[in-house]
Amino acid sequence: MTADVALLIDPVTHHFERDAMFDMRSVQPEGAALLERWIYLRSWFQERGVEVHTADCYFRGEVHARRYVFVSFGQAHRCLQVAHRSDFVLSAFFAMESPIVEPRQYYTRLHSLQTYFKRIFTFADIAAFAPFLRGPVRSHVFHLPYMYESVNANLWTQRERKFLVMINHNKVSAIRWNELFTQRMQALAFFAARKEIDLYGLGWDGPSFQLGGSSLPGSLQKMTRAWKRQWQRIRPVRPLKRHGRFTADRFLQSSTRWPNTSLHSVLKTSP
Repeated sequence: MTADVALLIDPVTHHFERDAMFDMRSVQPEGAALLERWIYLRSWFQERGVEVHTADCYFRGEVHARRYVFVSFGQAHRCLQVAHRSDFVLSAFFAMESPIVEPRQYYTRLHSLQTYFKRIFTFADIAAFAPFLRGPVRSHVFHLPYMYESVNANLWTQRERKFLVMINHNKVSAIRWNELFTQRMQALAFFAARKEIDLYGLGWDGPSFQLGGSSLPGSLQKMTRAWKRQWQRIRPVRPLKRHGRFTADRFLQSSTRWPNTSLHSVLKTSP
């Protein structure tokens, strides 16, 4: 049966595609609360006769409606495929990530996206993004509802813990301008040297990985991947558990950094 209206949401990551952002079973139990906001959103619309799916479901031919309302959480490739369709309304584009993390993904073309979307939303006032913009942008500030009102009782009652617990991936930002990733790594090194930290996250069994698109030629990217493989042979480690804990010694052993990119080079090479 063809619905009158369908709301299509292009999620922030491919992990939430195939309607996974509305399904508690798609995440670990401790992360289920992250999806509550989206499950509530979907139920609210469906109670009013509006189908809600992730956008990829439409492009696979699984969703049929007379009219479509399209919302993107930071992804631009799918929305441009339907931007000129008369049965589509591009309602809102949410810039979810910081520009120092993903400068090329959409900030350098945010001004062009507003010609397709009725509304642009950013997590801070648009004036803060001025160095990254290629044209004037009208935006609204958005806030995501926080899912916790108190500490997690199961975690809080654990007594085997250090002075500091940090949940973080081993990553560095795409550019250095006004970033705090470097300071965070310095703080980790400080507490790790004193064996006062319990560190949870991905990627701590090797060098830091850099966020954002790479401006390296393809040949150099292949060399970089080959170097990473050699790193694993030189310093083999146990496979990283998704929610495993790292000791201070392991952090100090794997604290090699990748060089960051300057703001000027990112804006100069961006389309």
